[in-house]
Amino acid sequence: MTPDKKSLINFERFNSPVEVKLADNSILFSYGKGDVYLAVYDGTEKVNVMLKEVLYVPKIQNKLLSLPSMTEKGATVEFKG
Repeated sequence: MTPDKKSLINFERFNSPVEVKLADNSILFSYGKGDVYLAVYDGTEKVNVMLKEVLYVPKIQNKLLSLPSMTEKGATVEFKG
């Protein structure tokens, strides 16, 4: 999720807002979705990856990344140190 509409590529506005429930049980609304490029390190070098169908939630304070959503789509996540 991102509050930054300018970072979204291929933005698609929803016909009506979609409820998004946060971890604290509060509800915000998403008004569309798009793709975002993200620079990540693969262990040795920086690689640009595209995150697909990122929700546009203007009232969220920070960008949020869902690790379960990423791993469901085949990504591997590794924490070190």
